[in-house]
Amino acid sequence: SYSRFEQLQCQIRQKLHLGC
Repeated sequence: SYSRFEQLQCQIRQKLHLGC
């Protein structure tokens, strides 16, 4: 599932250098 929430989580993880 690819929701706006998961899209936000992805951006946050990228900022923390954790990837998606």
